[in-house]
Amino acid sequence: MSRLPSAAVQGLLLGTIACAAPAARDAVVHGGRTPSGIAYDIAGDGPPIVFVHGAMLDRRQWAPQVELAGQFTVIRYDSRWHGESAGADTSFLASDDLLEVLDGVGVARASLVGLSNGARIAVDFALAHPDRVDRLVLASPGLGGYQSVERPEFWTPIMAALGAGDFAAAAAALADSPVMAVGAADSGWVAAMVRDQAGVFSQDPSREVQPEPPAIRRLAEIGIPTLVITGDADLRDILLTGDTLAAGIPGARRLVISGARHLLNITHAKEFNRIVSEFLAAGVPR
Repeated sequence: MSRLPSAAVQGLLLGTIACAAPAARDAVVHGGRTPSGIAYDIAGDGPPIVFVHGAMLDRRQWAPQVELAGQFTVIRYDSRWHGESAGADTSFLASDDLLEVLDGVGVARASLVGLSNGARIAVDFALAHPDRVDRLVLASPGLGGYQSVERPEFWTPIMAALGAGDFAAAAAALADSPVMAVGAADSGWVAAMVRDQAGVFSQDPSREVQPEPPAIRRLAEIGIPTLVITGDADLRDILLTGDTLAAGIPGARRLVISGARHLLNITHAKEFNRIVSEFLAAGVPR
């Protein structure tokens, strides 16, 4: 039986670019690829933000946030195995891929916005490279070392499909699950994006090296201004992870969006963009 890569499991249980995602409003987007094959794009001008997507998604997840390019330099990339990025023939650290993106675009320091498994990567990166991070926004967060306390019902058909070796069916089941639920206007492109990641299920999870000790045991070391955002209708594990991050990171702010589920950057895009813009702009010299 094929196993879902460990990073993706946490992103789910906590948490071809041709798909018709919303077009960026008046933003000119330039794409590129790092030496190891990590695909990225850049839009706008101003203080840089790197957006780190969740498991079984890709950089299209952040389409509603490209409008922030009017105020910031918006950098999005596809995590390894996802979207247009390369696979892995050897072991790798997800935080190293993020470092390669920053180096590749010539950015010395940036704020990081991560959702679900992307938040896990952002925290790991902040611990490994604190001199490269200005501010952290951790939305619907995952966290290295967190142990799940629930098994959502939607996971059963996904595991059944994986047991049968039907990765396309597993991705389709995930696309139809509550964790990927968005409004009718966005359901088509989000579901297509999730289904496009079916190949992630076939990857060898041992390729991704997990930092030791895990981030959950090192949160007190983070001295970076941090905002933790969850929706009150998200999974219990996500809410508990948000509480853990807010309690463990010195000075971290905690915010809950009423009525929001997991993909709150899409379902509550205007509110999310306002919150992120205000939090990040507070650290920008006037």
